[in-house]
Amino acid sequence: MTLTLREALLKCEALITNHIECEEGSELSRKCPEIGKFFNELPLTKALDHFGKSVAVEQRRYVPPTFSEIRQIFNIAQVYALGGQAKLLTFDADDTLYEHGMDLEVGCWLVDALLALMESGIYIAVVTAAGYPGKPLRYAARFKGLLEKMREKKSPPDVTNKFYCVGGECNYLFRIKENYEMEEVDSDAFYTSDMKSWKDEDIRELLDVAEKVLRDACQRMKLDVQYLRKQRAVGCFPTRAEDRIAYEALEDVALAVQVRRESSQDRQMRGEKRAGSRRWAVDQGGERKNLSER
Repeated sequence: MTLTLREALLKCEALITNHIECEEGSELSRKCPEIGKFFNELPLTKALDHFGKSVAVEQRRYVPPTFSEIRQIFNIAQVYALGGQAKLLTFDADDTLYEHGMDLEVGCWLVDALLALMESGIYIAVVTAAGYPGKPLRYAARFKGLLEKMREKKSPPDVTNKFYCVGGECNYLFRIKENYEMEEVDSDAFYTSDMKSWKDEDIRELLDVAEKVLRDACQRMKLDVQYLRKQRAVGCFPTRAEDRIAYEALEDVALAVQVRRESSQDRQMRGEKRAGSRRWAVDQGGERKNLSER
């Protein structure tokens, strides 16, 4: 049976509502066994009405809705569902707040938007794969536009303390000091009991396995890359800085790690892939640690 976009979104609304009411054994969980938890019902058709004011997606005859358009509709629905109740907003960094490898510059409209959110009492957390333990200046350089704007406005501590940067997906935490510089937070202050139980030798063993899978996958596809091993991550990047690893290759490498993880007991291994980016990595833990155990 062929559904229109509106009919499909109505069906999704019903599936999500049913899933929230009875997550275990819901129709949605049967159709999508890997589906996660929904915290709000999503007014998808209302979001479609809003999206349709700028994009005539329902009026197109020959080109179906794209993945990007569907994602935007879901994002709009989530904003409606929050209804001003949000206390924390999290963002990826590269290709979200700024272009891959770039910084949040002075004068960027996002600086004013982020600062306005913090001034209204909302916490902002940037969760990034970039891991620079003991190097707060590396993160400060990425957010220099925001830091300079705070310094210019003489933002008080009740505003500056609402910004956090989580590095290495979940392994490092940085915050803004009263002098508008960044500092690293001691791991004892935010590590969960599970994370504190990780032993250095287990992490090394996990990354050894991940690195072998990474190298095998890249060699299999003849990718011209260099490898980088960190304390809690391993990854690769193109030999030539101007090159970008193809999305399909990133997907295949990530799936190779996923298959290896699911066939072992290495439950903390996580494949981190960025569509269209220049880097791929495996991080100890993963960004889900910031959501499921807080």
